[in-house]
Amino acid sequence: MAAPKLERLKAADVCQIAQVQPYVLRTWEAEFPDLGQVTAGGLRIYGRADVERVLKIRELVYVEGLTLS
Repeated sequence: MAAPKLERLKAADVCQIAQVQPYVLRTWEAEFPDLGQVTAGGLRIYGRADVERVLKIRELVYVEGLTLS
């Protein structure tokens, strides 16, 4: 699945695109600190490159069977 052409997406949108639960995305954010940005108001936002990285991480974890460690 390709990342949408929108400039900024909320965490819930990224979860829906990648078909992962929010806690999974937060875990990946902890492992990859440069994934997404947190606004001054505390909202997590993601650019196109971030969404593509999430999709790649999902593929590596769920399809290839790799672990984050």
